[in-house]
This record gives sequence, structure tokens and C-alpha cells, in this order.
Amino acid sequence: MPENYTQLFGFDPFDPVTMLQMVNQVKPPQTFILDKFFANRQTFNSSYVTIDFKRGQRRLAPVGHRLSPGKPSQRIQFANRLYEPPLSNPQRILTWLDGLVRNPGESPFEKRSVAERIAEKLAEDMIELNDMHIRRENKQACDALVNGSITLEGDGFKDVLDLQHSLTTTLTTSARWSETTAVPMTDIKNWALEVKRISGKTVRNLIIGTDVVMNFLGNAEVQKYTNILTTRLLTVDVQEPDNGAALLGIYNVPGIGKVNVWTYADWYLDETDLDEDGNAIEKPVFPGNAVVLIPDDFDGRLLCATYVDMVKLGNGAPYRYPRVWGDENGNKLFFELDALTLPVPADVDAWYSAIVQDAA
Repeated sequence: MPENYTQLFGFDPFDPVTMLQMVNQVKPPQTFILDKFFANRQTFNSSYVTIDFKRGQRRLAPVGHRLSPGKPSQRIQFANRLYEPPLSNPQRILTWLDGLVRNPGESPFEKRSVAERIAEKLAEDMIELNDMHIRRENKQACDALVNGSITLEGDGFKDVLDLQHSLTTTLTTSARWSETTAVPMTDIKNWALEVKRISGKTVRNLIIGTDVVMNFLGNAEVQKYTNILTTRLLTVDVQEPDNGAALLGIYNVPGIGKVNVWTYADWYLDETDLDEDGNAIEKPVFPGNAVVLIPDDFDGRLLCATYVDMVKLGNGAPYRYPRVWGDENGNKLFFELDALTLPVPADVDAWYSAIVQDAA
């Protein structure tokens, strides 16, 4: 390959360390679920990660006679599992034609070199591929909270990671929030108390799907408690993040306290589900008929195994690993951003998920 890429581009695209530094400097897009509840990144110097299945227990200290010996107390029990996350490796191909075609927004009269255009496209590809990884991780985090499992499917790989989550339900008949007989505030109180009983965590957030919003706000029980107990229902005095989430209000749930009620609207293209024309079907990241109750101090973790570059032995990194190589015969550059990541809750019963009405 040519030896003057550093002079042309201002950086060496074939040096993984240089490219890794550039990837780490890329500002990631905001994602509500991943940023708020899975912000703790845990790295492993291996091709697998360790998933701990922990359930909170709250024992009382024993009492006895003043002269009695100490009583042994069991530690909190947890199970763990070694898991090899599947490789996510989106790729882009740069050809010599990319250096001749102007970039979007570039003036037709602007004189730019081929190298400048290729360098700019490579930087754009890096940002877009990193965004794809983050959207995947955010979708998997949503799946973990809503379904209690993560479906991993791609070329030559399919697995369902069961998180052993037990606090979940599906409402039927008159209990559905789409019915006039529904009692959402009572449901929220009961579910939050169940989280408190099992895990010791206090729920402070309710995330509701977009199809649920109007049924929730228009419900008679919700309006009754709104009028009597809440003076800040629609008085939002915090700056909302630009990540698809909207704060509907701060509700004072009887027996629980203040709960932030969010709705989350974001979509993705499901490339495992194609329409009759072979195009990926657009689907919501957070199901429109689902709700999740979750504490502020939820311990969600993004587990990162290490990817090792077999061509450049000794190079490897968790979270993201960029690779660039050339095809001299085809006159092409290949850019690939590899990741072995998986969002997983640390406490499997620290939240409650429910399907509260039929899907739209």
C-alpha cells in the first residue's frame, strides 16, 4: 500500500491505535435507555463477558443473649454465566470514485483533492458505524427491560439470552389500560411495591410506550389522583434530553412517592424482518404497548469483550476496534468497526415490565 497516507490524510488510516483514538473522540448520539440506565461500561480482557444474575435480599441482623457467640450470616447469593457476545462488524467500502464525487453540502466550485474527500468520507463512515453500534446497544437494552431477554440474531448466529427476570406481566380483558375500567395508578403502586419487596429498590421512573400515552393521561383514576395529589403534572422545569424521550409529568403515586413519567419514541430498521420488496421493516425501539418501572439507581452495565486483530497481532481493544485494509487489485479501501458488547442489568429483579394493552 502507499506509504504517504499520513501526508495525504493527516493521519494513518492503517494504524489501529490512531484510528482507535479517533473513534474514542467521536461524540456519540444520545440514547435515552442506554445513557440513563446502562451508563456503566465494564470491560473484559477476553473474548467473553461474565454475566452476574443477582437478586437483592434484605436480612435483619440477628439478636441474642449478650454472652452468646456470633451467628453466621449468609452472603447474598448470585449466579454467573460466561457468555461470548456475537461479533458486530459493520463495514464500509471506499473506492476511487468516492474521491471524485463531491460530498453533500460541498460547493460544486470548491477545489478539493481526492485525498481530502476520501479522508472526510472515512471520518463520516466512522461516525455512522459507531452510531449503528450505539443504536444496536440501545435496542438491546430496551429488549432487556421489556422482555427480560435479548435476542441476538445475524449471519450464522442466533441466540436468546434469558436474563431470568421474574417481575413482569401482561394485562388482559378489563385490566388493560385501553379500557375505561383500567386502574393504572393502582397497577403502578402494586408493581413498584413488588420491586421494593424483591430488590429493595425504590422506583422513580415510569417509561410508557407511545400507544399508551393518551390512554394513560385520559384515564379516570389517573386524572383523579392528578387533581388531588399532584400540582406539577405538566409543569416540567427540567431540560429534556434530545434523545427521543419526553417527560410527561411528575406524579405523586400513593404509597410510593414521586415518579417521573416518560414516553420514549425512537425507531430502527429490522433487517431480520423484510417486506415483500426485500426492504427492512421499520419498528419502534420501545414497544408502543409496553411500560417499564425502574429506579434512578438502576445498575445497568454495558459489558465489553475484547476483539483481537489477528493481522496485526498484539492489537486489540474492548468496546470498539477499527480496522482499515486495502485491496490493491480492486483499488478499494475497507473500513470496519468491530464490537463485542452487550447491555445487561446487574440486578435481575430491580425493575418491573408490563404489556398494558394490545399492540396497535
